[in-house]
Amino acid sequence: MDAFEPIRESARQLHGAAVAAGADSSQPFALINAAISELDLELFWLPAGDPALKGAQAVFDEQTGAICCVDGGDDATRAALVAHEIGHAAVHSKSAECSTADVDTSQSTEVVPVGLQRMRITADTSDVSCRQMFSAVSFCYLATSRGVSI
Repeated sequence: MDAFEPIRESARQLHGAAVAAGADSSQPFALINAAISELDLELFWLPAGDPALKGAQAVFDEQTGAICCVDGGDDATRAALVAHEIGHAAVHSKSAECSTADVDTSQSTEVVPVGLQRMRITADTSDVSCRQMFSAVSFCYLATSRGVSI
């Protein structure tokens, strides 16, 4: 098993849930909308340069469950941007659960367990960058949405 297999499996499971919920697997935005519903997220289309995008084309806010994406470009680009952010939600945010080891009662404040301040990669992915992981999720999600076996 390579480092990307857990990511591929997550993408397969999310794709399966989207199709089981009635999404047409030949329609990327139908799959995206189903995945957003499955993960209890919200999608917001914003104009280029909106401060909420923080200079990016799309962002996922783990605390609010919001995906903000630039409202421009062709459908394929828009779908890829949103799918990439869904990858953040599907793969990375699962590690944001606090465990007993995360809480230090001797401290008056805690280390932030989510976001850019603290990023943990689990399983066999320590040799893979986050950008590679989320790009793989985006690719897997879009590939399966077009019927490509991964």
